[in-house]
Amino acid sequence: MAIPNNNFKTLSKRSLSRLMACQALCMYYDKNNENKDVNFILEAISQYYIKNTFLDKSKKNRYIDVKDSEFTINLINGVIDNYQEFDLIIEKFLQKQDTTQTLDDVILQSFRLATFELINHLDTDKNVIVNEYVDIVAEFYDGAYITFANGILDNIALYIRDKKIKELNNSENIKIVPKITKKPKLRRVLSLKK
Repeated sequence: MAIPNNNFKTLSKRSLSRLMACQALCMYYDKNNENKDVNFILEAISQYYIKNTFLDKSKKNRYIDVKDSEFTINLINGVIDNYQEFDLIIEKFLQKQDTTQTLDDVILQSFRLATFELINHLDTDKNVIVNEYVDIVAEFYDGAYITFANGILDNIALYIRDKKIKELNNSENIKIVPKITKKPKLRRVLSLKK
């Protein structure tokens, strides 16, 4: 199981759900894991954190609550049901030498989760989604990986949201105008690391 730094215990419930979904998907797609039952995987993850002493008792319950949340389950099932479609989108933005098969697990699952949210959660600002998954990557990797994830996720977000707005404008007689936001420069990751 991919283990984040100890700093995740201060995350919001949504952020913790995203982190747990990423960990669950890493386990689900692990070739050495024969048990593909999502509920079993989520229980194993939460039990790991309950049994380990680096969480105080008040924080342990947060991980249990997130395990069963509708948002966490929706994220996981959304990726499992659509990962091939998401991989096609992700590969549009990878360099020629990279494929979804060559990406590290946490990075690939973060990209898939972000793609799912960008397509299905239009009420969540794309920058929030990008930042959340860049922060997950930053929990496991440093430097170039964070920059890489930020660039790919920014491009995926722009591509998906522009495409979604065009689809909605074409299917309905209402005009949806995206909020004008300056394209952010490569953001400085507010690392959860101490």
